[in-house]
Amino acid sequence: MTDAPLPRGVTLIAPSSGTGKTAVAVGIARALRRQNIAVDPFKATSVVDLTDRSSSPLKVYERGVFHNCGAAGVPVRWWNNPVVAVTSGNGRGQLYVCGEALGEVPIFGQDSLDLRAFPPDLRTRCLDAVTQALAVLAERGSFVVIEGSGGAGNLPSRADLANDVVPLRAGLPVVLIGNVNQEGHLTSLAGLPGVLGEPYRRLMVGYILNGVRDGARLADARERLAQAMPVPELAAVPSYAPPDGYEDSPQACEVVYERRADHVASPALLAAISSHALTPPLVSALRES
Repeated sequence: MTDAPLPRGVTLIAPSSGTGKTAVAVGIARALRRQNIAVDPFKATSVVDLTDRSSSPLKVYERGVFHNCGAAGVPVRWWNNPVVAVTSGNGRGQLYVCGEALGEVPIFGQDSLDLRAFPPDLRTRCLDAVTQALAVLAERGSFVVIEGSGGAGNLPSRADLANDVVPLRAGLPVVLIGNVNQEGHLTSLAGLPGVLGEPYRRLMVGYILNGVRDGARLADARERLAQAMPVPELAAVPSYAPPDGYEDSPQACEVVYERRADHVASPALLAAISSHALTPPLVSALRES
């Protein structure tokens, strides 16, 4: 496998769960699809709750990218989400790697996986699976929308496959996401560039303010972040709650995907993520893990 970065795409990360990464990823995938750009969604790792989308025809280990792939108009393949933990909310989950069940693992926080908690052979399996998935994506040449998992910066870099190892390996522009209506999110967002450090900061091109409900709060957030952030704001995305049960209807899902695309269709955002991959780090993060 080559260490060359993916040809084009974007990586979306946030300081915590509940920020709206998936909503933004879905919107970007659909907005690009409107422009007849082939899109491949990607999550290195995901945690799927068995209580969610119980009526989905997909296998449980395919549900982590259900909406991402739906918005992009592609079927769910193993390379879209090679490492998945399926949980019932008890702090542990059944691990699937490329669709193969490999036993139970602990869940870190709400929806993250800590590689330090895995046996060495299982950690290697996960790293190899992600390496293979990235190689497939590189060969396909589509625009890759990478979504992180949980909160970036909460684990040591080499233990965080989704938020640290993969973004550095992919070498794509990184967009940070903060939710203006969640307590502590703006402070965490402002601190994220410093926590992640170099060479991560060289990949960052801007941030998105998600969950906007009123102009006064948005104006206040913009004023404070303009002084604190080393990168510019790319979009302000309004708060939007899809109707209950929409996931059981393909037609309702399509309405939601279109609405998400309308929300992220900022010229600044689309221009920032349409650039080619940036200069990759000098050392492959995967080989160093």
